[in-house]
Amino acid sequence: MKFLDKKFTQETLKLALPVMLTQVGQVSVNLFDNIIVGKLLGAKALASVSLGNAIFFSIFIFGLGFSLAIPPLVSEAHSQHNHDRINSVFRHGFVVNLTVGIILVGLIFGFIPFLPHLGQ
Repeated sequence: MKFLDKKFTQETLKLALPVMLTQVGQVSVNLFDNIIVGKLLGAKALASVSLGNAIFFSIFIFGLGFSLAIPPLVSEAHSQHNHDRINSVFRHGFVVNLTVGIILVGLIFGFIPFLPHLGQ
């Protein structure tokens, strides 16, 4: 019994490579932001940026979960050659994501008045 199927591994890596590069890019941006802020502005500014990033990314990841529900539903409908279902998923997904996005942006702006109480 083989541990890894070479063809399956290659196909999976081909699909995963853009996601991996995106993650490396995002982590690099955050790393360099922290380096620049820490070197130029000091520890207090770095703490402020870190808190802001933590709040933003917590809300961002929550919203991302709604977006990540769409591809499996589209893939399922595509495998069944059900184009009406694909259109329906996209339409409903757009409305749901737009609504969740507006709510989450409001939530982010809602955090602004509380930042001074956190020493920011």
